Amino acid sequence: MRRVQIECLGVFRELGDSIEVDVAGETIGDVRAALSKHLEQASQSELTSTLARSVFASGDQMCRDGDPCPDTVIAVLPPVAGG
Repeated sequence: MRRVQIECLGVFRELGDSIEVDVAGETIGDVRAALSKHLEQASQSELTSTLARSVFASGDQMCRDGDPCPDTVIAVLPPVAGG
């Protein structure tokens, strides 16, 4: 298990500028699962549906759930709407 720092953007700023989660696996999907668990433990389960539609990024690269998790800070980006 390793700790991953997640930069929180958009609605996820309710959690703080960044958080650290313990991740059991090696992929972005594992990070998503760990963040989902963190949301439930922090009584922020209303963000779980937003998390399901969010993407992760490392630097300027978008990450898919099957991608390996980089050893750097990753960001969670919620969906946005505009007009």
